[in-house]
Amino acid sequence: MAKFLGLLVALLLLAAAAWWSLTQRPTPAPAAEATAEASPTPTPVPEAVQALGEGIDLQLGREPEKALEKFGEALAQDGNLKGVRYQMAVAAYQAGDNAKAAEIARECIAQKEAVTDAHILLGTIAARDGDHATASTEFAAAVEAEPANAMALYNWSESLRTEGKPAEALEKLAQAMSRNPGEPLYALKQRLARIEAGDGLDALIAETQAQVQLDPPAGDWLLTAAAIDLSRGQSASAAQMLEGARQSMQPILFVGILQEDPFFRKYKNDPAVAPFLDVTINVNPGGNPPEEDSDE
Repeated sequence: MAKFLGLLVALLLLAAAAWWSLTQRPTPAPAAEATAEASPTPTPVPEAVQALGEGIDLQLGREPEKALEKFGEALAQDGNLKGVRYQMAVAAYQAGDNAKAAEIARECIAQKEAVTDAHILLGTIAARDGDHATASTEFAAAVEAEPANAMALYNWSESLRTEGKPAEALEKLAQAMSRNPGEPLYALKQRLARIEAGDGLDALIAETQAQVQLDPPAGDWLLTAAAIDLSRGQSASAAQMLEGARQSMQPILFVGILQEDPFFRKYKNDPAVAPFLDVTINVNPGGNPPEEDSDE
């Protein structure tokens, strides 16, 4: 189950670049008196790189406890690996050990490693625990550390929506979209927040009707149509829209949104929504598409 969709997306994207970004040591700055040549970039320890790769595979294979052990091995073999502590924090979070995840995330901040991501993780943990004031503080710190970071603002908006503050969430989403205007997930979340806030619904309904008549309609617009139907109490029509979205979207994204989005969570026991949640997503570390299995 995706703990927090924004964090899950970031994790999957990170894995694609892990062999490069996490195994490279920084080039040491030359001493003030050095004038002849710059210090070379050290070669990563092979054993550490192997342990890191195994840890990432385990993490994507949903074995976070074993991944945490491998990341620890990698760091013990090469203390200069950057980003490993943050991956350890994410693995602990995936394993359900929020206290350990928060402890490691704070270590990241103290070590000035993955500071923005560590604040986002701390904010996510706080939001999951219902402490939205602390979540806002952490997300604000993430934005301060990296003003261009859209993910911090996106996760902040999700916390505000969960808190029942869709108008404030729309402000954060607008900021996230200004930093990453091409992200369709943010646009979907904006539409869902507009439904929650009752903001310009007539225009949104008209736009949604036009979008679902396209051949084929996009999955995110079908989800928008389902949300509008649910808000009107039209469960049968919502179920049709959800089925269309399920057929057109990647399983991990479709199920993740239904399970974790603040709007759809309210309808988890609705007969129109419940059948679409009764599935398990299997993530294949080898790069194959995620698979969807029925829990029935």
